[in-house]
Amino acid sequence: MKKRRSDYQQYLIALFLGILVYLGTDLYGGPSTGDDTFIYMRYVEHALRGAGFVYNPGKQSHGVTSSLWPLFMTPVSFVFGNTVKTWKFASTLMAGMAAALLYLILQKNTTRVLWAIFLMCLVVLEPHSFRWNSSSMENGFVFFALTLLLFFWQGIQQNDMQAPLRRSYIGLGIAAGMLPFARPELAVFSLGLILSLLVMSPSRYSLDFLGGAYCCSLLLCGFLTWAAFGSLLPQTAEAKAFFLKQTYPFYGLLKTLQVIISGSLGCLLLAFTTKSRRKHAHTWRIVTLFALLIFIGYLSYVNQVVSSRYASYLNLPVMMAAVLLLASKVSERQSSTTWINICLGLQIILSGFVLYTVFPVTQVSEADEIKKVADFLVENSPPEARIALSEIGALGFYSQRYIIDLFGLTDPAILTWKRGNERPHNIEQLEELLLYRQATHYIDTNANEHFLVGKNIIFEPLGRRFPIKRSIFFQGRHLFSQWQIYRIIYDHNG
Repeated sequence: MKKRRSDYQQYLIALFLGILVYLGTDLYGGPSTGDDTFIYMRYVEHALRGAGFVYNPGKQSHGVTSSLWPLFMTPVSFVFGNTVKTWKFASTLMAGMAAALLYLILQKNTTRVLWAIFLMCLVVLEPHSFRWNSSSMENGFVFFALTLLLFFWQGIQQNDMQAPLRRSYIGLGIAAGMLPFARPELAVFSLGLILSLLVMSPSRYSLDFLGGAYCCSLLLCGFLTWAAFGSLLPQTAEAKAFFLKQTYPFYGLLKTLQVIISGSLGCLLLAFTTKSRRKHAHTWRIVTLFALLIFIGYLSYVNQVVSSRYASYLNLPVMMAAVLLLASKVSERQSSTTWINICLGLQIILSGFVLYTVFPVTQVSEADEIKKVADFLVENSPPEARIALSEIGALGFYSQRYIIDLFGLTDPAILTWKRGNERPHNIEQLEELLLYRQATHYIDTNANEHFLVGKNIIFEPLGRRFPIKRSIFFQGRHLFSQWQIYRIIYDHNG
């Protein structure tokens, strides 16, 4: 009876903490969204209309990073509406649920409520993840998926009863099979955990229940992804590696290290210098280190634009490794050392500094200003217009025009074009691309005081320039850009 009462109390505490995290995440995230949010929403909008999971009707593409996130949000949007408010609520709620579940995991590890709350907050307040968890993109969903994986991982290590142990193996297999479709990079991490368990504990449970559940989950998610988008892997990786490749050779490495150091340095030091007698905490740490080195190597090699949004797979597993190790020390009644206190202090200071610095960005809704561009475009272009631009999210969703994605994230034809051409660096190469895709309008999202003058295309300006205050920083300040709409007239005599 006492155990049931104690469990009931822990569930109430977890629920309370989950609500607090939801409210705090929503308050900090403010009105900001990511442009990719509207790419997800446009895919779902077309699916709800019966056109399938497509960005442009009739043209199949896999232009979303997380295939499970729009599949999950389709019924949610059907019931509550395909709006930014619905998507922000869902992603933020996922973060709150992840926090509640993480508290229960840590409380079982430490048996101390205050320590469990502190360690949970340490993970939740990883600054980059905390910023993006309310963005309506897949970050909150990934946070929950990782926490669910950790929940079953702990269940295998701590449960000796056969029936609960069997459920933990099945649950871990299902969660691990889903993870690559929540965020493709996490395939490395989830596979590492599965292989480590199969090698270190080759029991009937691990081989039959874990392996079977993992394969079934992987196949089911793969089938759903293929059926919805026509491919298993998103085309975004190939597109970014080409169109968003940076000229400075060490950009990818330095930017990736910046995201890791600014978001999780204290916990990174703790995770890889703290010893633990608990095998599950040690194995999680080893797999995390292995996956992290692969992530750093990949992003350094492709040398593409790196976003702080990637913290969901760069930093969160590291944070979880650190708190697992700290929880084991608390459980073993080991006193904190000076080194642990230094690392914790460093993590708290870094998180606070980054959250304070980034906060003004989260209070900007660039989508509201882009919607004005979309409204003007709808009024001043025919329904069959083909709009070419690079920032396709909000503009595409609000205009519902045919969108030519110049970065190829959602446009397979652009990827076909790029295989025989160079990335456009001048007006002539841009004209070739616009001609190839038969664009009727072009939006310059980085316009200057001069109008575009083409060689074989006449760029006819439509209306005024639209100032857009971006929800990102550039050199420590808000980035402002000017958007100019052009109607394209093909000069066949040129």
